[in-house]
Amino acid sequence: MIGELTLKASDGLKQMISDIIQESLKTYLPQLETSQTDEFLTRKEAYQFLKIGSTKFNELRTDGIVTPIRIGRKTIYKKSDLLQVMKQVSNQSFSFNTKSTK
Repeated sequence: MIGELTLKASDGLKQMISDIIQESLKTYLPQLETSQTDEFLTRKEAYQFLKIGSTKFNELRTDGIVTPIRIGRKTIYKKSDLLQVMKQVSNQSFSFNTKSTK
């Protein structure tokens, strides 16, 4: 009889723990998935990812188009932010002013 009570209590406890873990996973798993997809790049990796030179990258940074994240003395860039920059630039139409020489 005592063995049966222990077994039933054990099964109930297992189910309760299982339910708590499942609820926690439902809450935190989406947050983990989004934070795991954000990759961080160094300055050099960032301008190489954008396939531009370091001077042009510095111009974009000065103009506020590319925003750095500073952690102590280290500066990093979110890959997702760089992808957004690429999308914005690809959607813009550029017109070049050419001077005519006579």
